[in-house]
Amino acid sequence: MARIYDTTGKTTLALRKRRQFLLSEIKVPPGAVRAPFVDQFSVCGKRN
Repeated sequence: MARIYDTTGKTTLALRKRRQFLLSEIKVPPGAVRAPFVDQFSVCGKRN
């Protein structure tokens, strides 16, 4: 379940530090592929 934190009245620095902390907690599997490296082969428009 996601937790909701009250961010009203927080300084920009505090919010940036919280964001950095949350991003550092994310564990990305080594096999994950970034979206720019994924080729998408989809057909655009009507097929002949």
